[in-house]
Amino acid sequence: MSSNLRRADRVPMRSNVRASWQDAAGRAKFTIARALDLSETGIRIELPEPVDQRSIISVQSDRIGLAASGTVRYCNRCGSKYLVGIEFGLVRLNRAAAGITESLLPVRIQDHSVLQQS
Repeated sequence: MSSNLRRADRVPMRSNVRASWQDAAGRAKFTIARALDLSETGIRIELPEPVDQRSIISVQSDRIGLAASGTVRYCNRCGSKYLVGIEFGLVRLNRAAAGITESLLPVRIQDHSVLQQS
């Protein structure tokens, strides 16, 4: 019997986001990632390379008005890509973008349809 321990519901989405972090050697890494779902407390993205668990990672998207930093909770290989779960620490949202009305945590998303567009 499984139970959902999540604090917030996930909203499926298919949108590109910019991701940046430092690797284990301290080198700055940057890439365009594919966002798979978003909640008030985190985001799941698809990356072309692994990221260490507990790393701090930033994600940004002008399209949905998201600028957030968080902690990598998991990084699982899926074919040639990596699925990365990020728990937000600090989130900054553009009030005018994507029908989002709150500017600081907790993230509030009113128009889920915007998040599901490519």
